Amino acid sequence: MRNKLFRSLALMAIVAITSACSTKEIPAEVFEAGNGPYISEVGENLYFVEDFNNGGNICFLVAKKGVLIVDAGNFPGPVEKVMAIIRKVTDKPLTHLVYTHVHGDHVGGAAGFPGDISIVAHENLNPNLEKFFSPGLEAFESRVEELGEDSLRLVYGERFDDIAGVEVRPANKTFAEEMTVDMGSYTVELYYPGTCHTSDNIYVLFKEQKVLHTGDLVFNRRHPFIGAAYEANPWLWAETVKEWAGKDLVKVIPGHGPVGGPEILAEQSAYVDTLIEASGTHKHTQMAISESAQELHNEYFPDFQIGGFFTGGEQLIIDKLGE
Repeated sequence: MRNKLFRSLALMAIVAITSACSTKEIPAEVFEAGNGPYISEVGENLYFVEDFNNGGNICFLVAKKGVLIVDAGNFPGPVEKVMAIIRKVTDKPLTHLVYTHVHGDHVGGAAGFPGDISIVAHENLNPNLEKFFSPGLEAFESRVEELGEDSLRLVYGERFDDIAGVEVRPANKTFAEEMTVDMGSYTVELYYPGTCHTSDNIYVLFKEQKVLHTGDLVFNRRHPFIGAAYEANPWLWAETVKEWAGKDLVKVIPGHGPVGGPEILAEQSAYVDTLIEASGTHKHTQMAISESAQELHNEYFPDFQIGGFFTGGEQLIIDKLGE
């Protein structure tokens, strides 16, 4: 009787241990730069996909109820590499995909994930998909019909198949202000701060890990895209990022750039504040906006890589200051 009871208890213990383990023994090369994309563990069972040069930063959480992924990159094809990485970590089902905002480099790869995955986003995202994302795909499809696939392959090169594979995958779960996703062993909290980068931008907090994914509310050591079409509000942007900088966080995953600590939130807030002040000063000069933007870049952000959209950010601020 004692032996039977012992065997029963031992079996229960094995089952309990097996159920609790959410990850496999991960091959060392998964963590090595150059094998890209590769991963780093930024919290307990929370992984950041690095060297994924195809869109915004992706992370995924392995939990009792399944795997939650934040953002989808640019195109479905490269998502296969991310799927391969996830499968080296866990066999658990992919249950949730969270969009941080509408931009194509964060939602374009969604078709590479399983069709039954639950897609979660702010309530403004689906209308924004129709407004900003769908027209580009429709224009591409029209060009294929008009010019033929062979001609467009010459234009787009290797990117043709990437673009052709993109689908509009709207969210099937949305929220207005806050939402909590219960993953069983972990809690993921979603917060909408108002229109900052876009009208649907959100913060994703991995509560137990104290890790925050900001989407494009933070560009770490890079010029952020501040677009008039998306009704960007630099003033609220700087304010809300500063608020999060004061919270109890261990790591921050930006929309673009390397993972950092809470200091990158403060740096982003300071960047936007500086840009607002400097743009206000340049508002009264007679410089062309391209010259003014170059001067601002050289004076205030010389170690940043300047992008073509930096001019648009300055122009948006100048225009709003004139209202």
